[in-house]
Amino acid sequence: MLRLKQIREQRRLSQQQLAQRMGVAQNTLCNWENGKRRIDRETLLRLAQVLDVPVEYLMGSPAADPLSPQEKQLLKLFRSLPPDKQQELIRSIY
Repeated sequence: MLRLKQIREQRRLSQQQLAQRMGVAQNTLCNWENGKRRIDRETLLRLAQVLDVPVEYLMGSPAADPLSPQEKQLLKLFRSLPPDKQQELIRSIY
C-alpha cells in the first residue's frame, strides 16, 4: 500500500532522519512503514511534502510516478534554455 519505506530509502534517509523532519518518534515512523499504525490525512500530506512526492504516489498509485529532485532541477534548467540550446543539448546526449 504505502511506499513510505521505498521512497525514504530512495531519498537516502534513515528512519531517524525522516522522523526528525516529521517531528515524530522513530518508532512511530517504523510503525507507519510496517502498517502497524495508520497515518491520518494531515500527516500523509506532510509526509508527501517532506518527501517531495504526490500523495497518490506515496499511497501506491503507479500513475503518479514523480521526478526525483535532481530530475526536477535538470528539467527546470533545460526549460530555461532557448530552443536552439535545448536542441544542441539533446544532440550532444545522443
